[in-house]
Amino acid sequence: MRFPVFFPFALLVLASFLTGCHSYIVRVNQAREAFYCNNLDSAAEMIVKEREKSSNRKNADVMKLEEAMMRLCQGEFRQSETLLREVRDSFDDLEGRKAKSAAENAASMLTDDCSISYKGEDYEKVLIRVMLALNSLMLDGSDVRAYANQINMKQEEIISRSEEDPKTHEKVKKSYKMLAIGPYLCGILDDGNVSGQQDQIREFTKVTQWSPGFNGGRQQLARAQQGISTQKGNGAVYVFAMVGHGPYKVEKNAEVTQAALMVTDMIVSATSKHSVPPTIAPVPIPEINLAPCRYRAAKITVDNSGESVLTEKITDVNTMALEQFEVNKPWIIARAAARRIIKKAGIYGIKEAAGTQSAGAEVLLDLAGVLWEASEEADTRCWNLLPGSIQVARLELPAGEHDLNLAATSEAFAGSDWQVENAQPYGSAIQVSFEVGPGPVPPPGPPHHHGPHHGPHHGPGPGPDPHVHRVWKKVLQEPGLNPSSCRVHVNVEDGRNTYVLVYFGDYGLIGSPHVNTP
Repeated sequence: MRFPVFFPFALLVLASFLTGCHSYIVRVNQAREAFYCNNLDSAAEMIVKEREKSSNRKNADVMKLEEAMMRLCQGEFRQSETLLREVRDSFDDLEGRKAKSAAENAASMLTDDCSISYKGEDYEKVLIRVMLALNSLMLDGSDVRAYANQINMKQEEIISRSEEDPKTHEKVKKSYKMLAIGPYLCGILDDGNVSGQQDQIREFTKVTQWSPGFNGGRQQLARAQQGISTQKGNGAVYVFAMVGHGPYKVEKNAEVTQAALMVTDMIVSATSKHSVPPTIAPVPIPEINLAPCRYRAAKITVDNSGESVLTEKITDVNTMALEQFEVNKPWIIARAAARRIIKKAGIYGIKEAAGTQSAGAEVLLDLAGVLWEASEEADTRCWNLLPGSIQVARLELPAGEHDLNLAATSEAFAGSDWQVENAQPYGSAIQVSFEVGPGPVPPPGPPHHHGPHHGPHHGPGPGPDPHVHRVWKKVLQEPGLNPSSCRVHVNVEDGRNTYVLVYFGDYGLIGSPHVNTP
């Protein structure tokens, strides 16, 4: 009989699939915790070390995205730009390499999507261009316009390449919303440029059309139409704030698909001479989830005047990711269902090819099939260090030196349509742990705020062990020790723009604010 020869081979093949892929989140979790606890040096070292492992070759791009955010917050804008450009080009290359993509996709149907190179979500591909533009803005500004134009070009390309709805015959991704931050950046580059007034009007008109609720867009359009950038003797300060924790993925079970597959099991087993593995293992899919909301905006006070301005959302990263997930969810579930059916068909084919007749052999192969299906993991790789939103505020200040006090706040800009779903408030004693490399360790408790003109604390403090330590840091700080405020010194010039970039994560300030007057 063929069975004794084929059966060990079949089990060997199945065993090769049972190893699955190690969870990406487990691999990078320590680096992410270090980032959100503002230990950027350790975070960068961890992610680079992880990225250089041969086992992470297929995860290299998404790890570069994480590192790019770390470099951005450290003020290493050139390094961040290089990483972002590499991933941008890699994602574009993966989209164009149909042959390799088809081969990888076919192989992933026998394992799971963790086994293929990460191709990026649609929102991530667009936000790479956004971060490239912000990087350039904090350097010399020479490439801001090119990157800003790429933002909307990429959105249009993604929509045009999407599948057609069989009912409406329209592009599935037609509902994707255009981002106003692209034309906004192009528009502010023309501040004070008389010959660029019509271009500026055109760009700010797009802003108001694509983001009608964005108050700053209407104000900018009015200034452009009047041909007045700033009053004589004044300069404009634009504060770009990245606020909160961005979207991340969790593994969820596609319950409807699982029920449908159970019916398929019964039908095939009842009408065929061989059974198929019963659907015991759930059908996992990656789902977008949001972190709890602690901060909603950055509050800006000038020269301790007592009057403050709130930043306003120009790009809602969380909403963008959630909306795109809902558009793509049927296709995600369909792919997961197809993978499960292919695996069942594979087991059935092995039984047929081996001439399986005994009940014991049927049960053993069904058991192998169940284990094969249970080895699946949802692909939860993602650009986790994105902010929940990108916000902006414009200040017109007299030429001269000024101190800007920046503070994360739970207040939202008046008229904001702020909504966060699937979010629960933080508890009062949440703690985060992470490993740090060689060097002493700071004492437990919240970090000290260094006051005006000093960046946040990055280096560890004194400790007994010069090697690896576990550091515990409270997420919620005690009153008076909140690290979510800082002071920025700016030198405003007549008729020129100054740009400030700050990131307030879930736990407070990340890195330090950065200032540039190109």
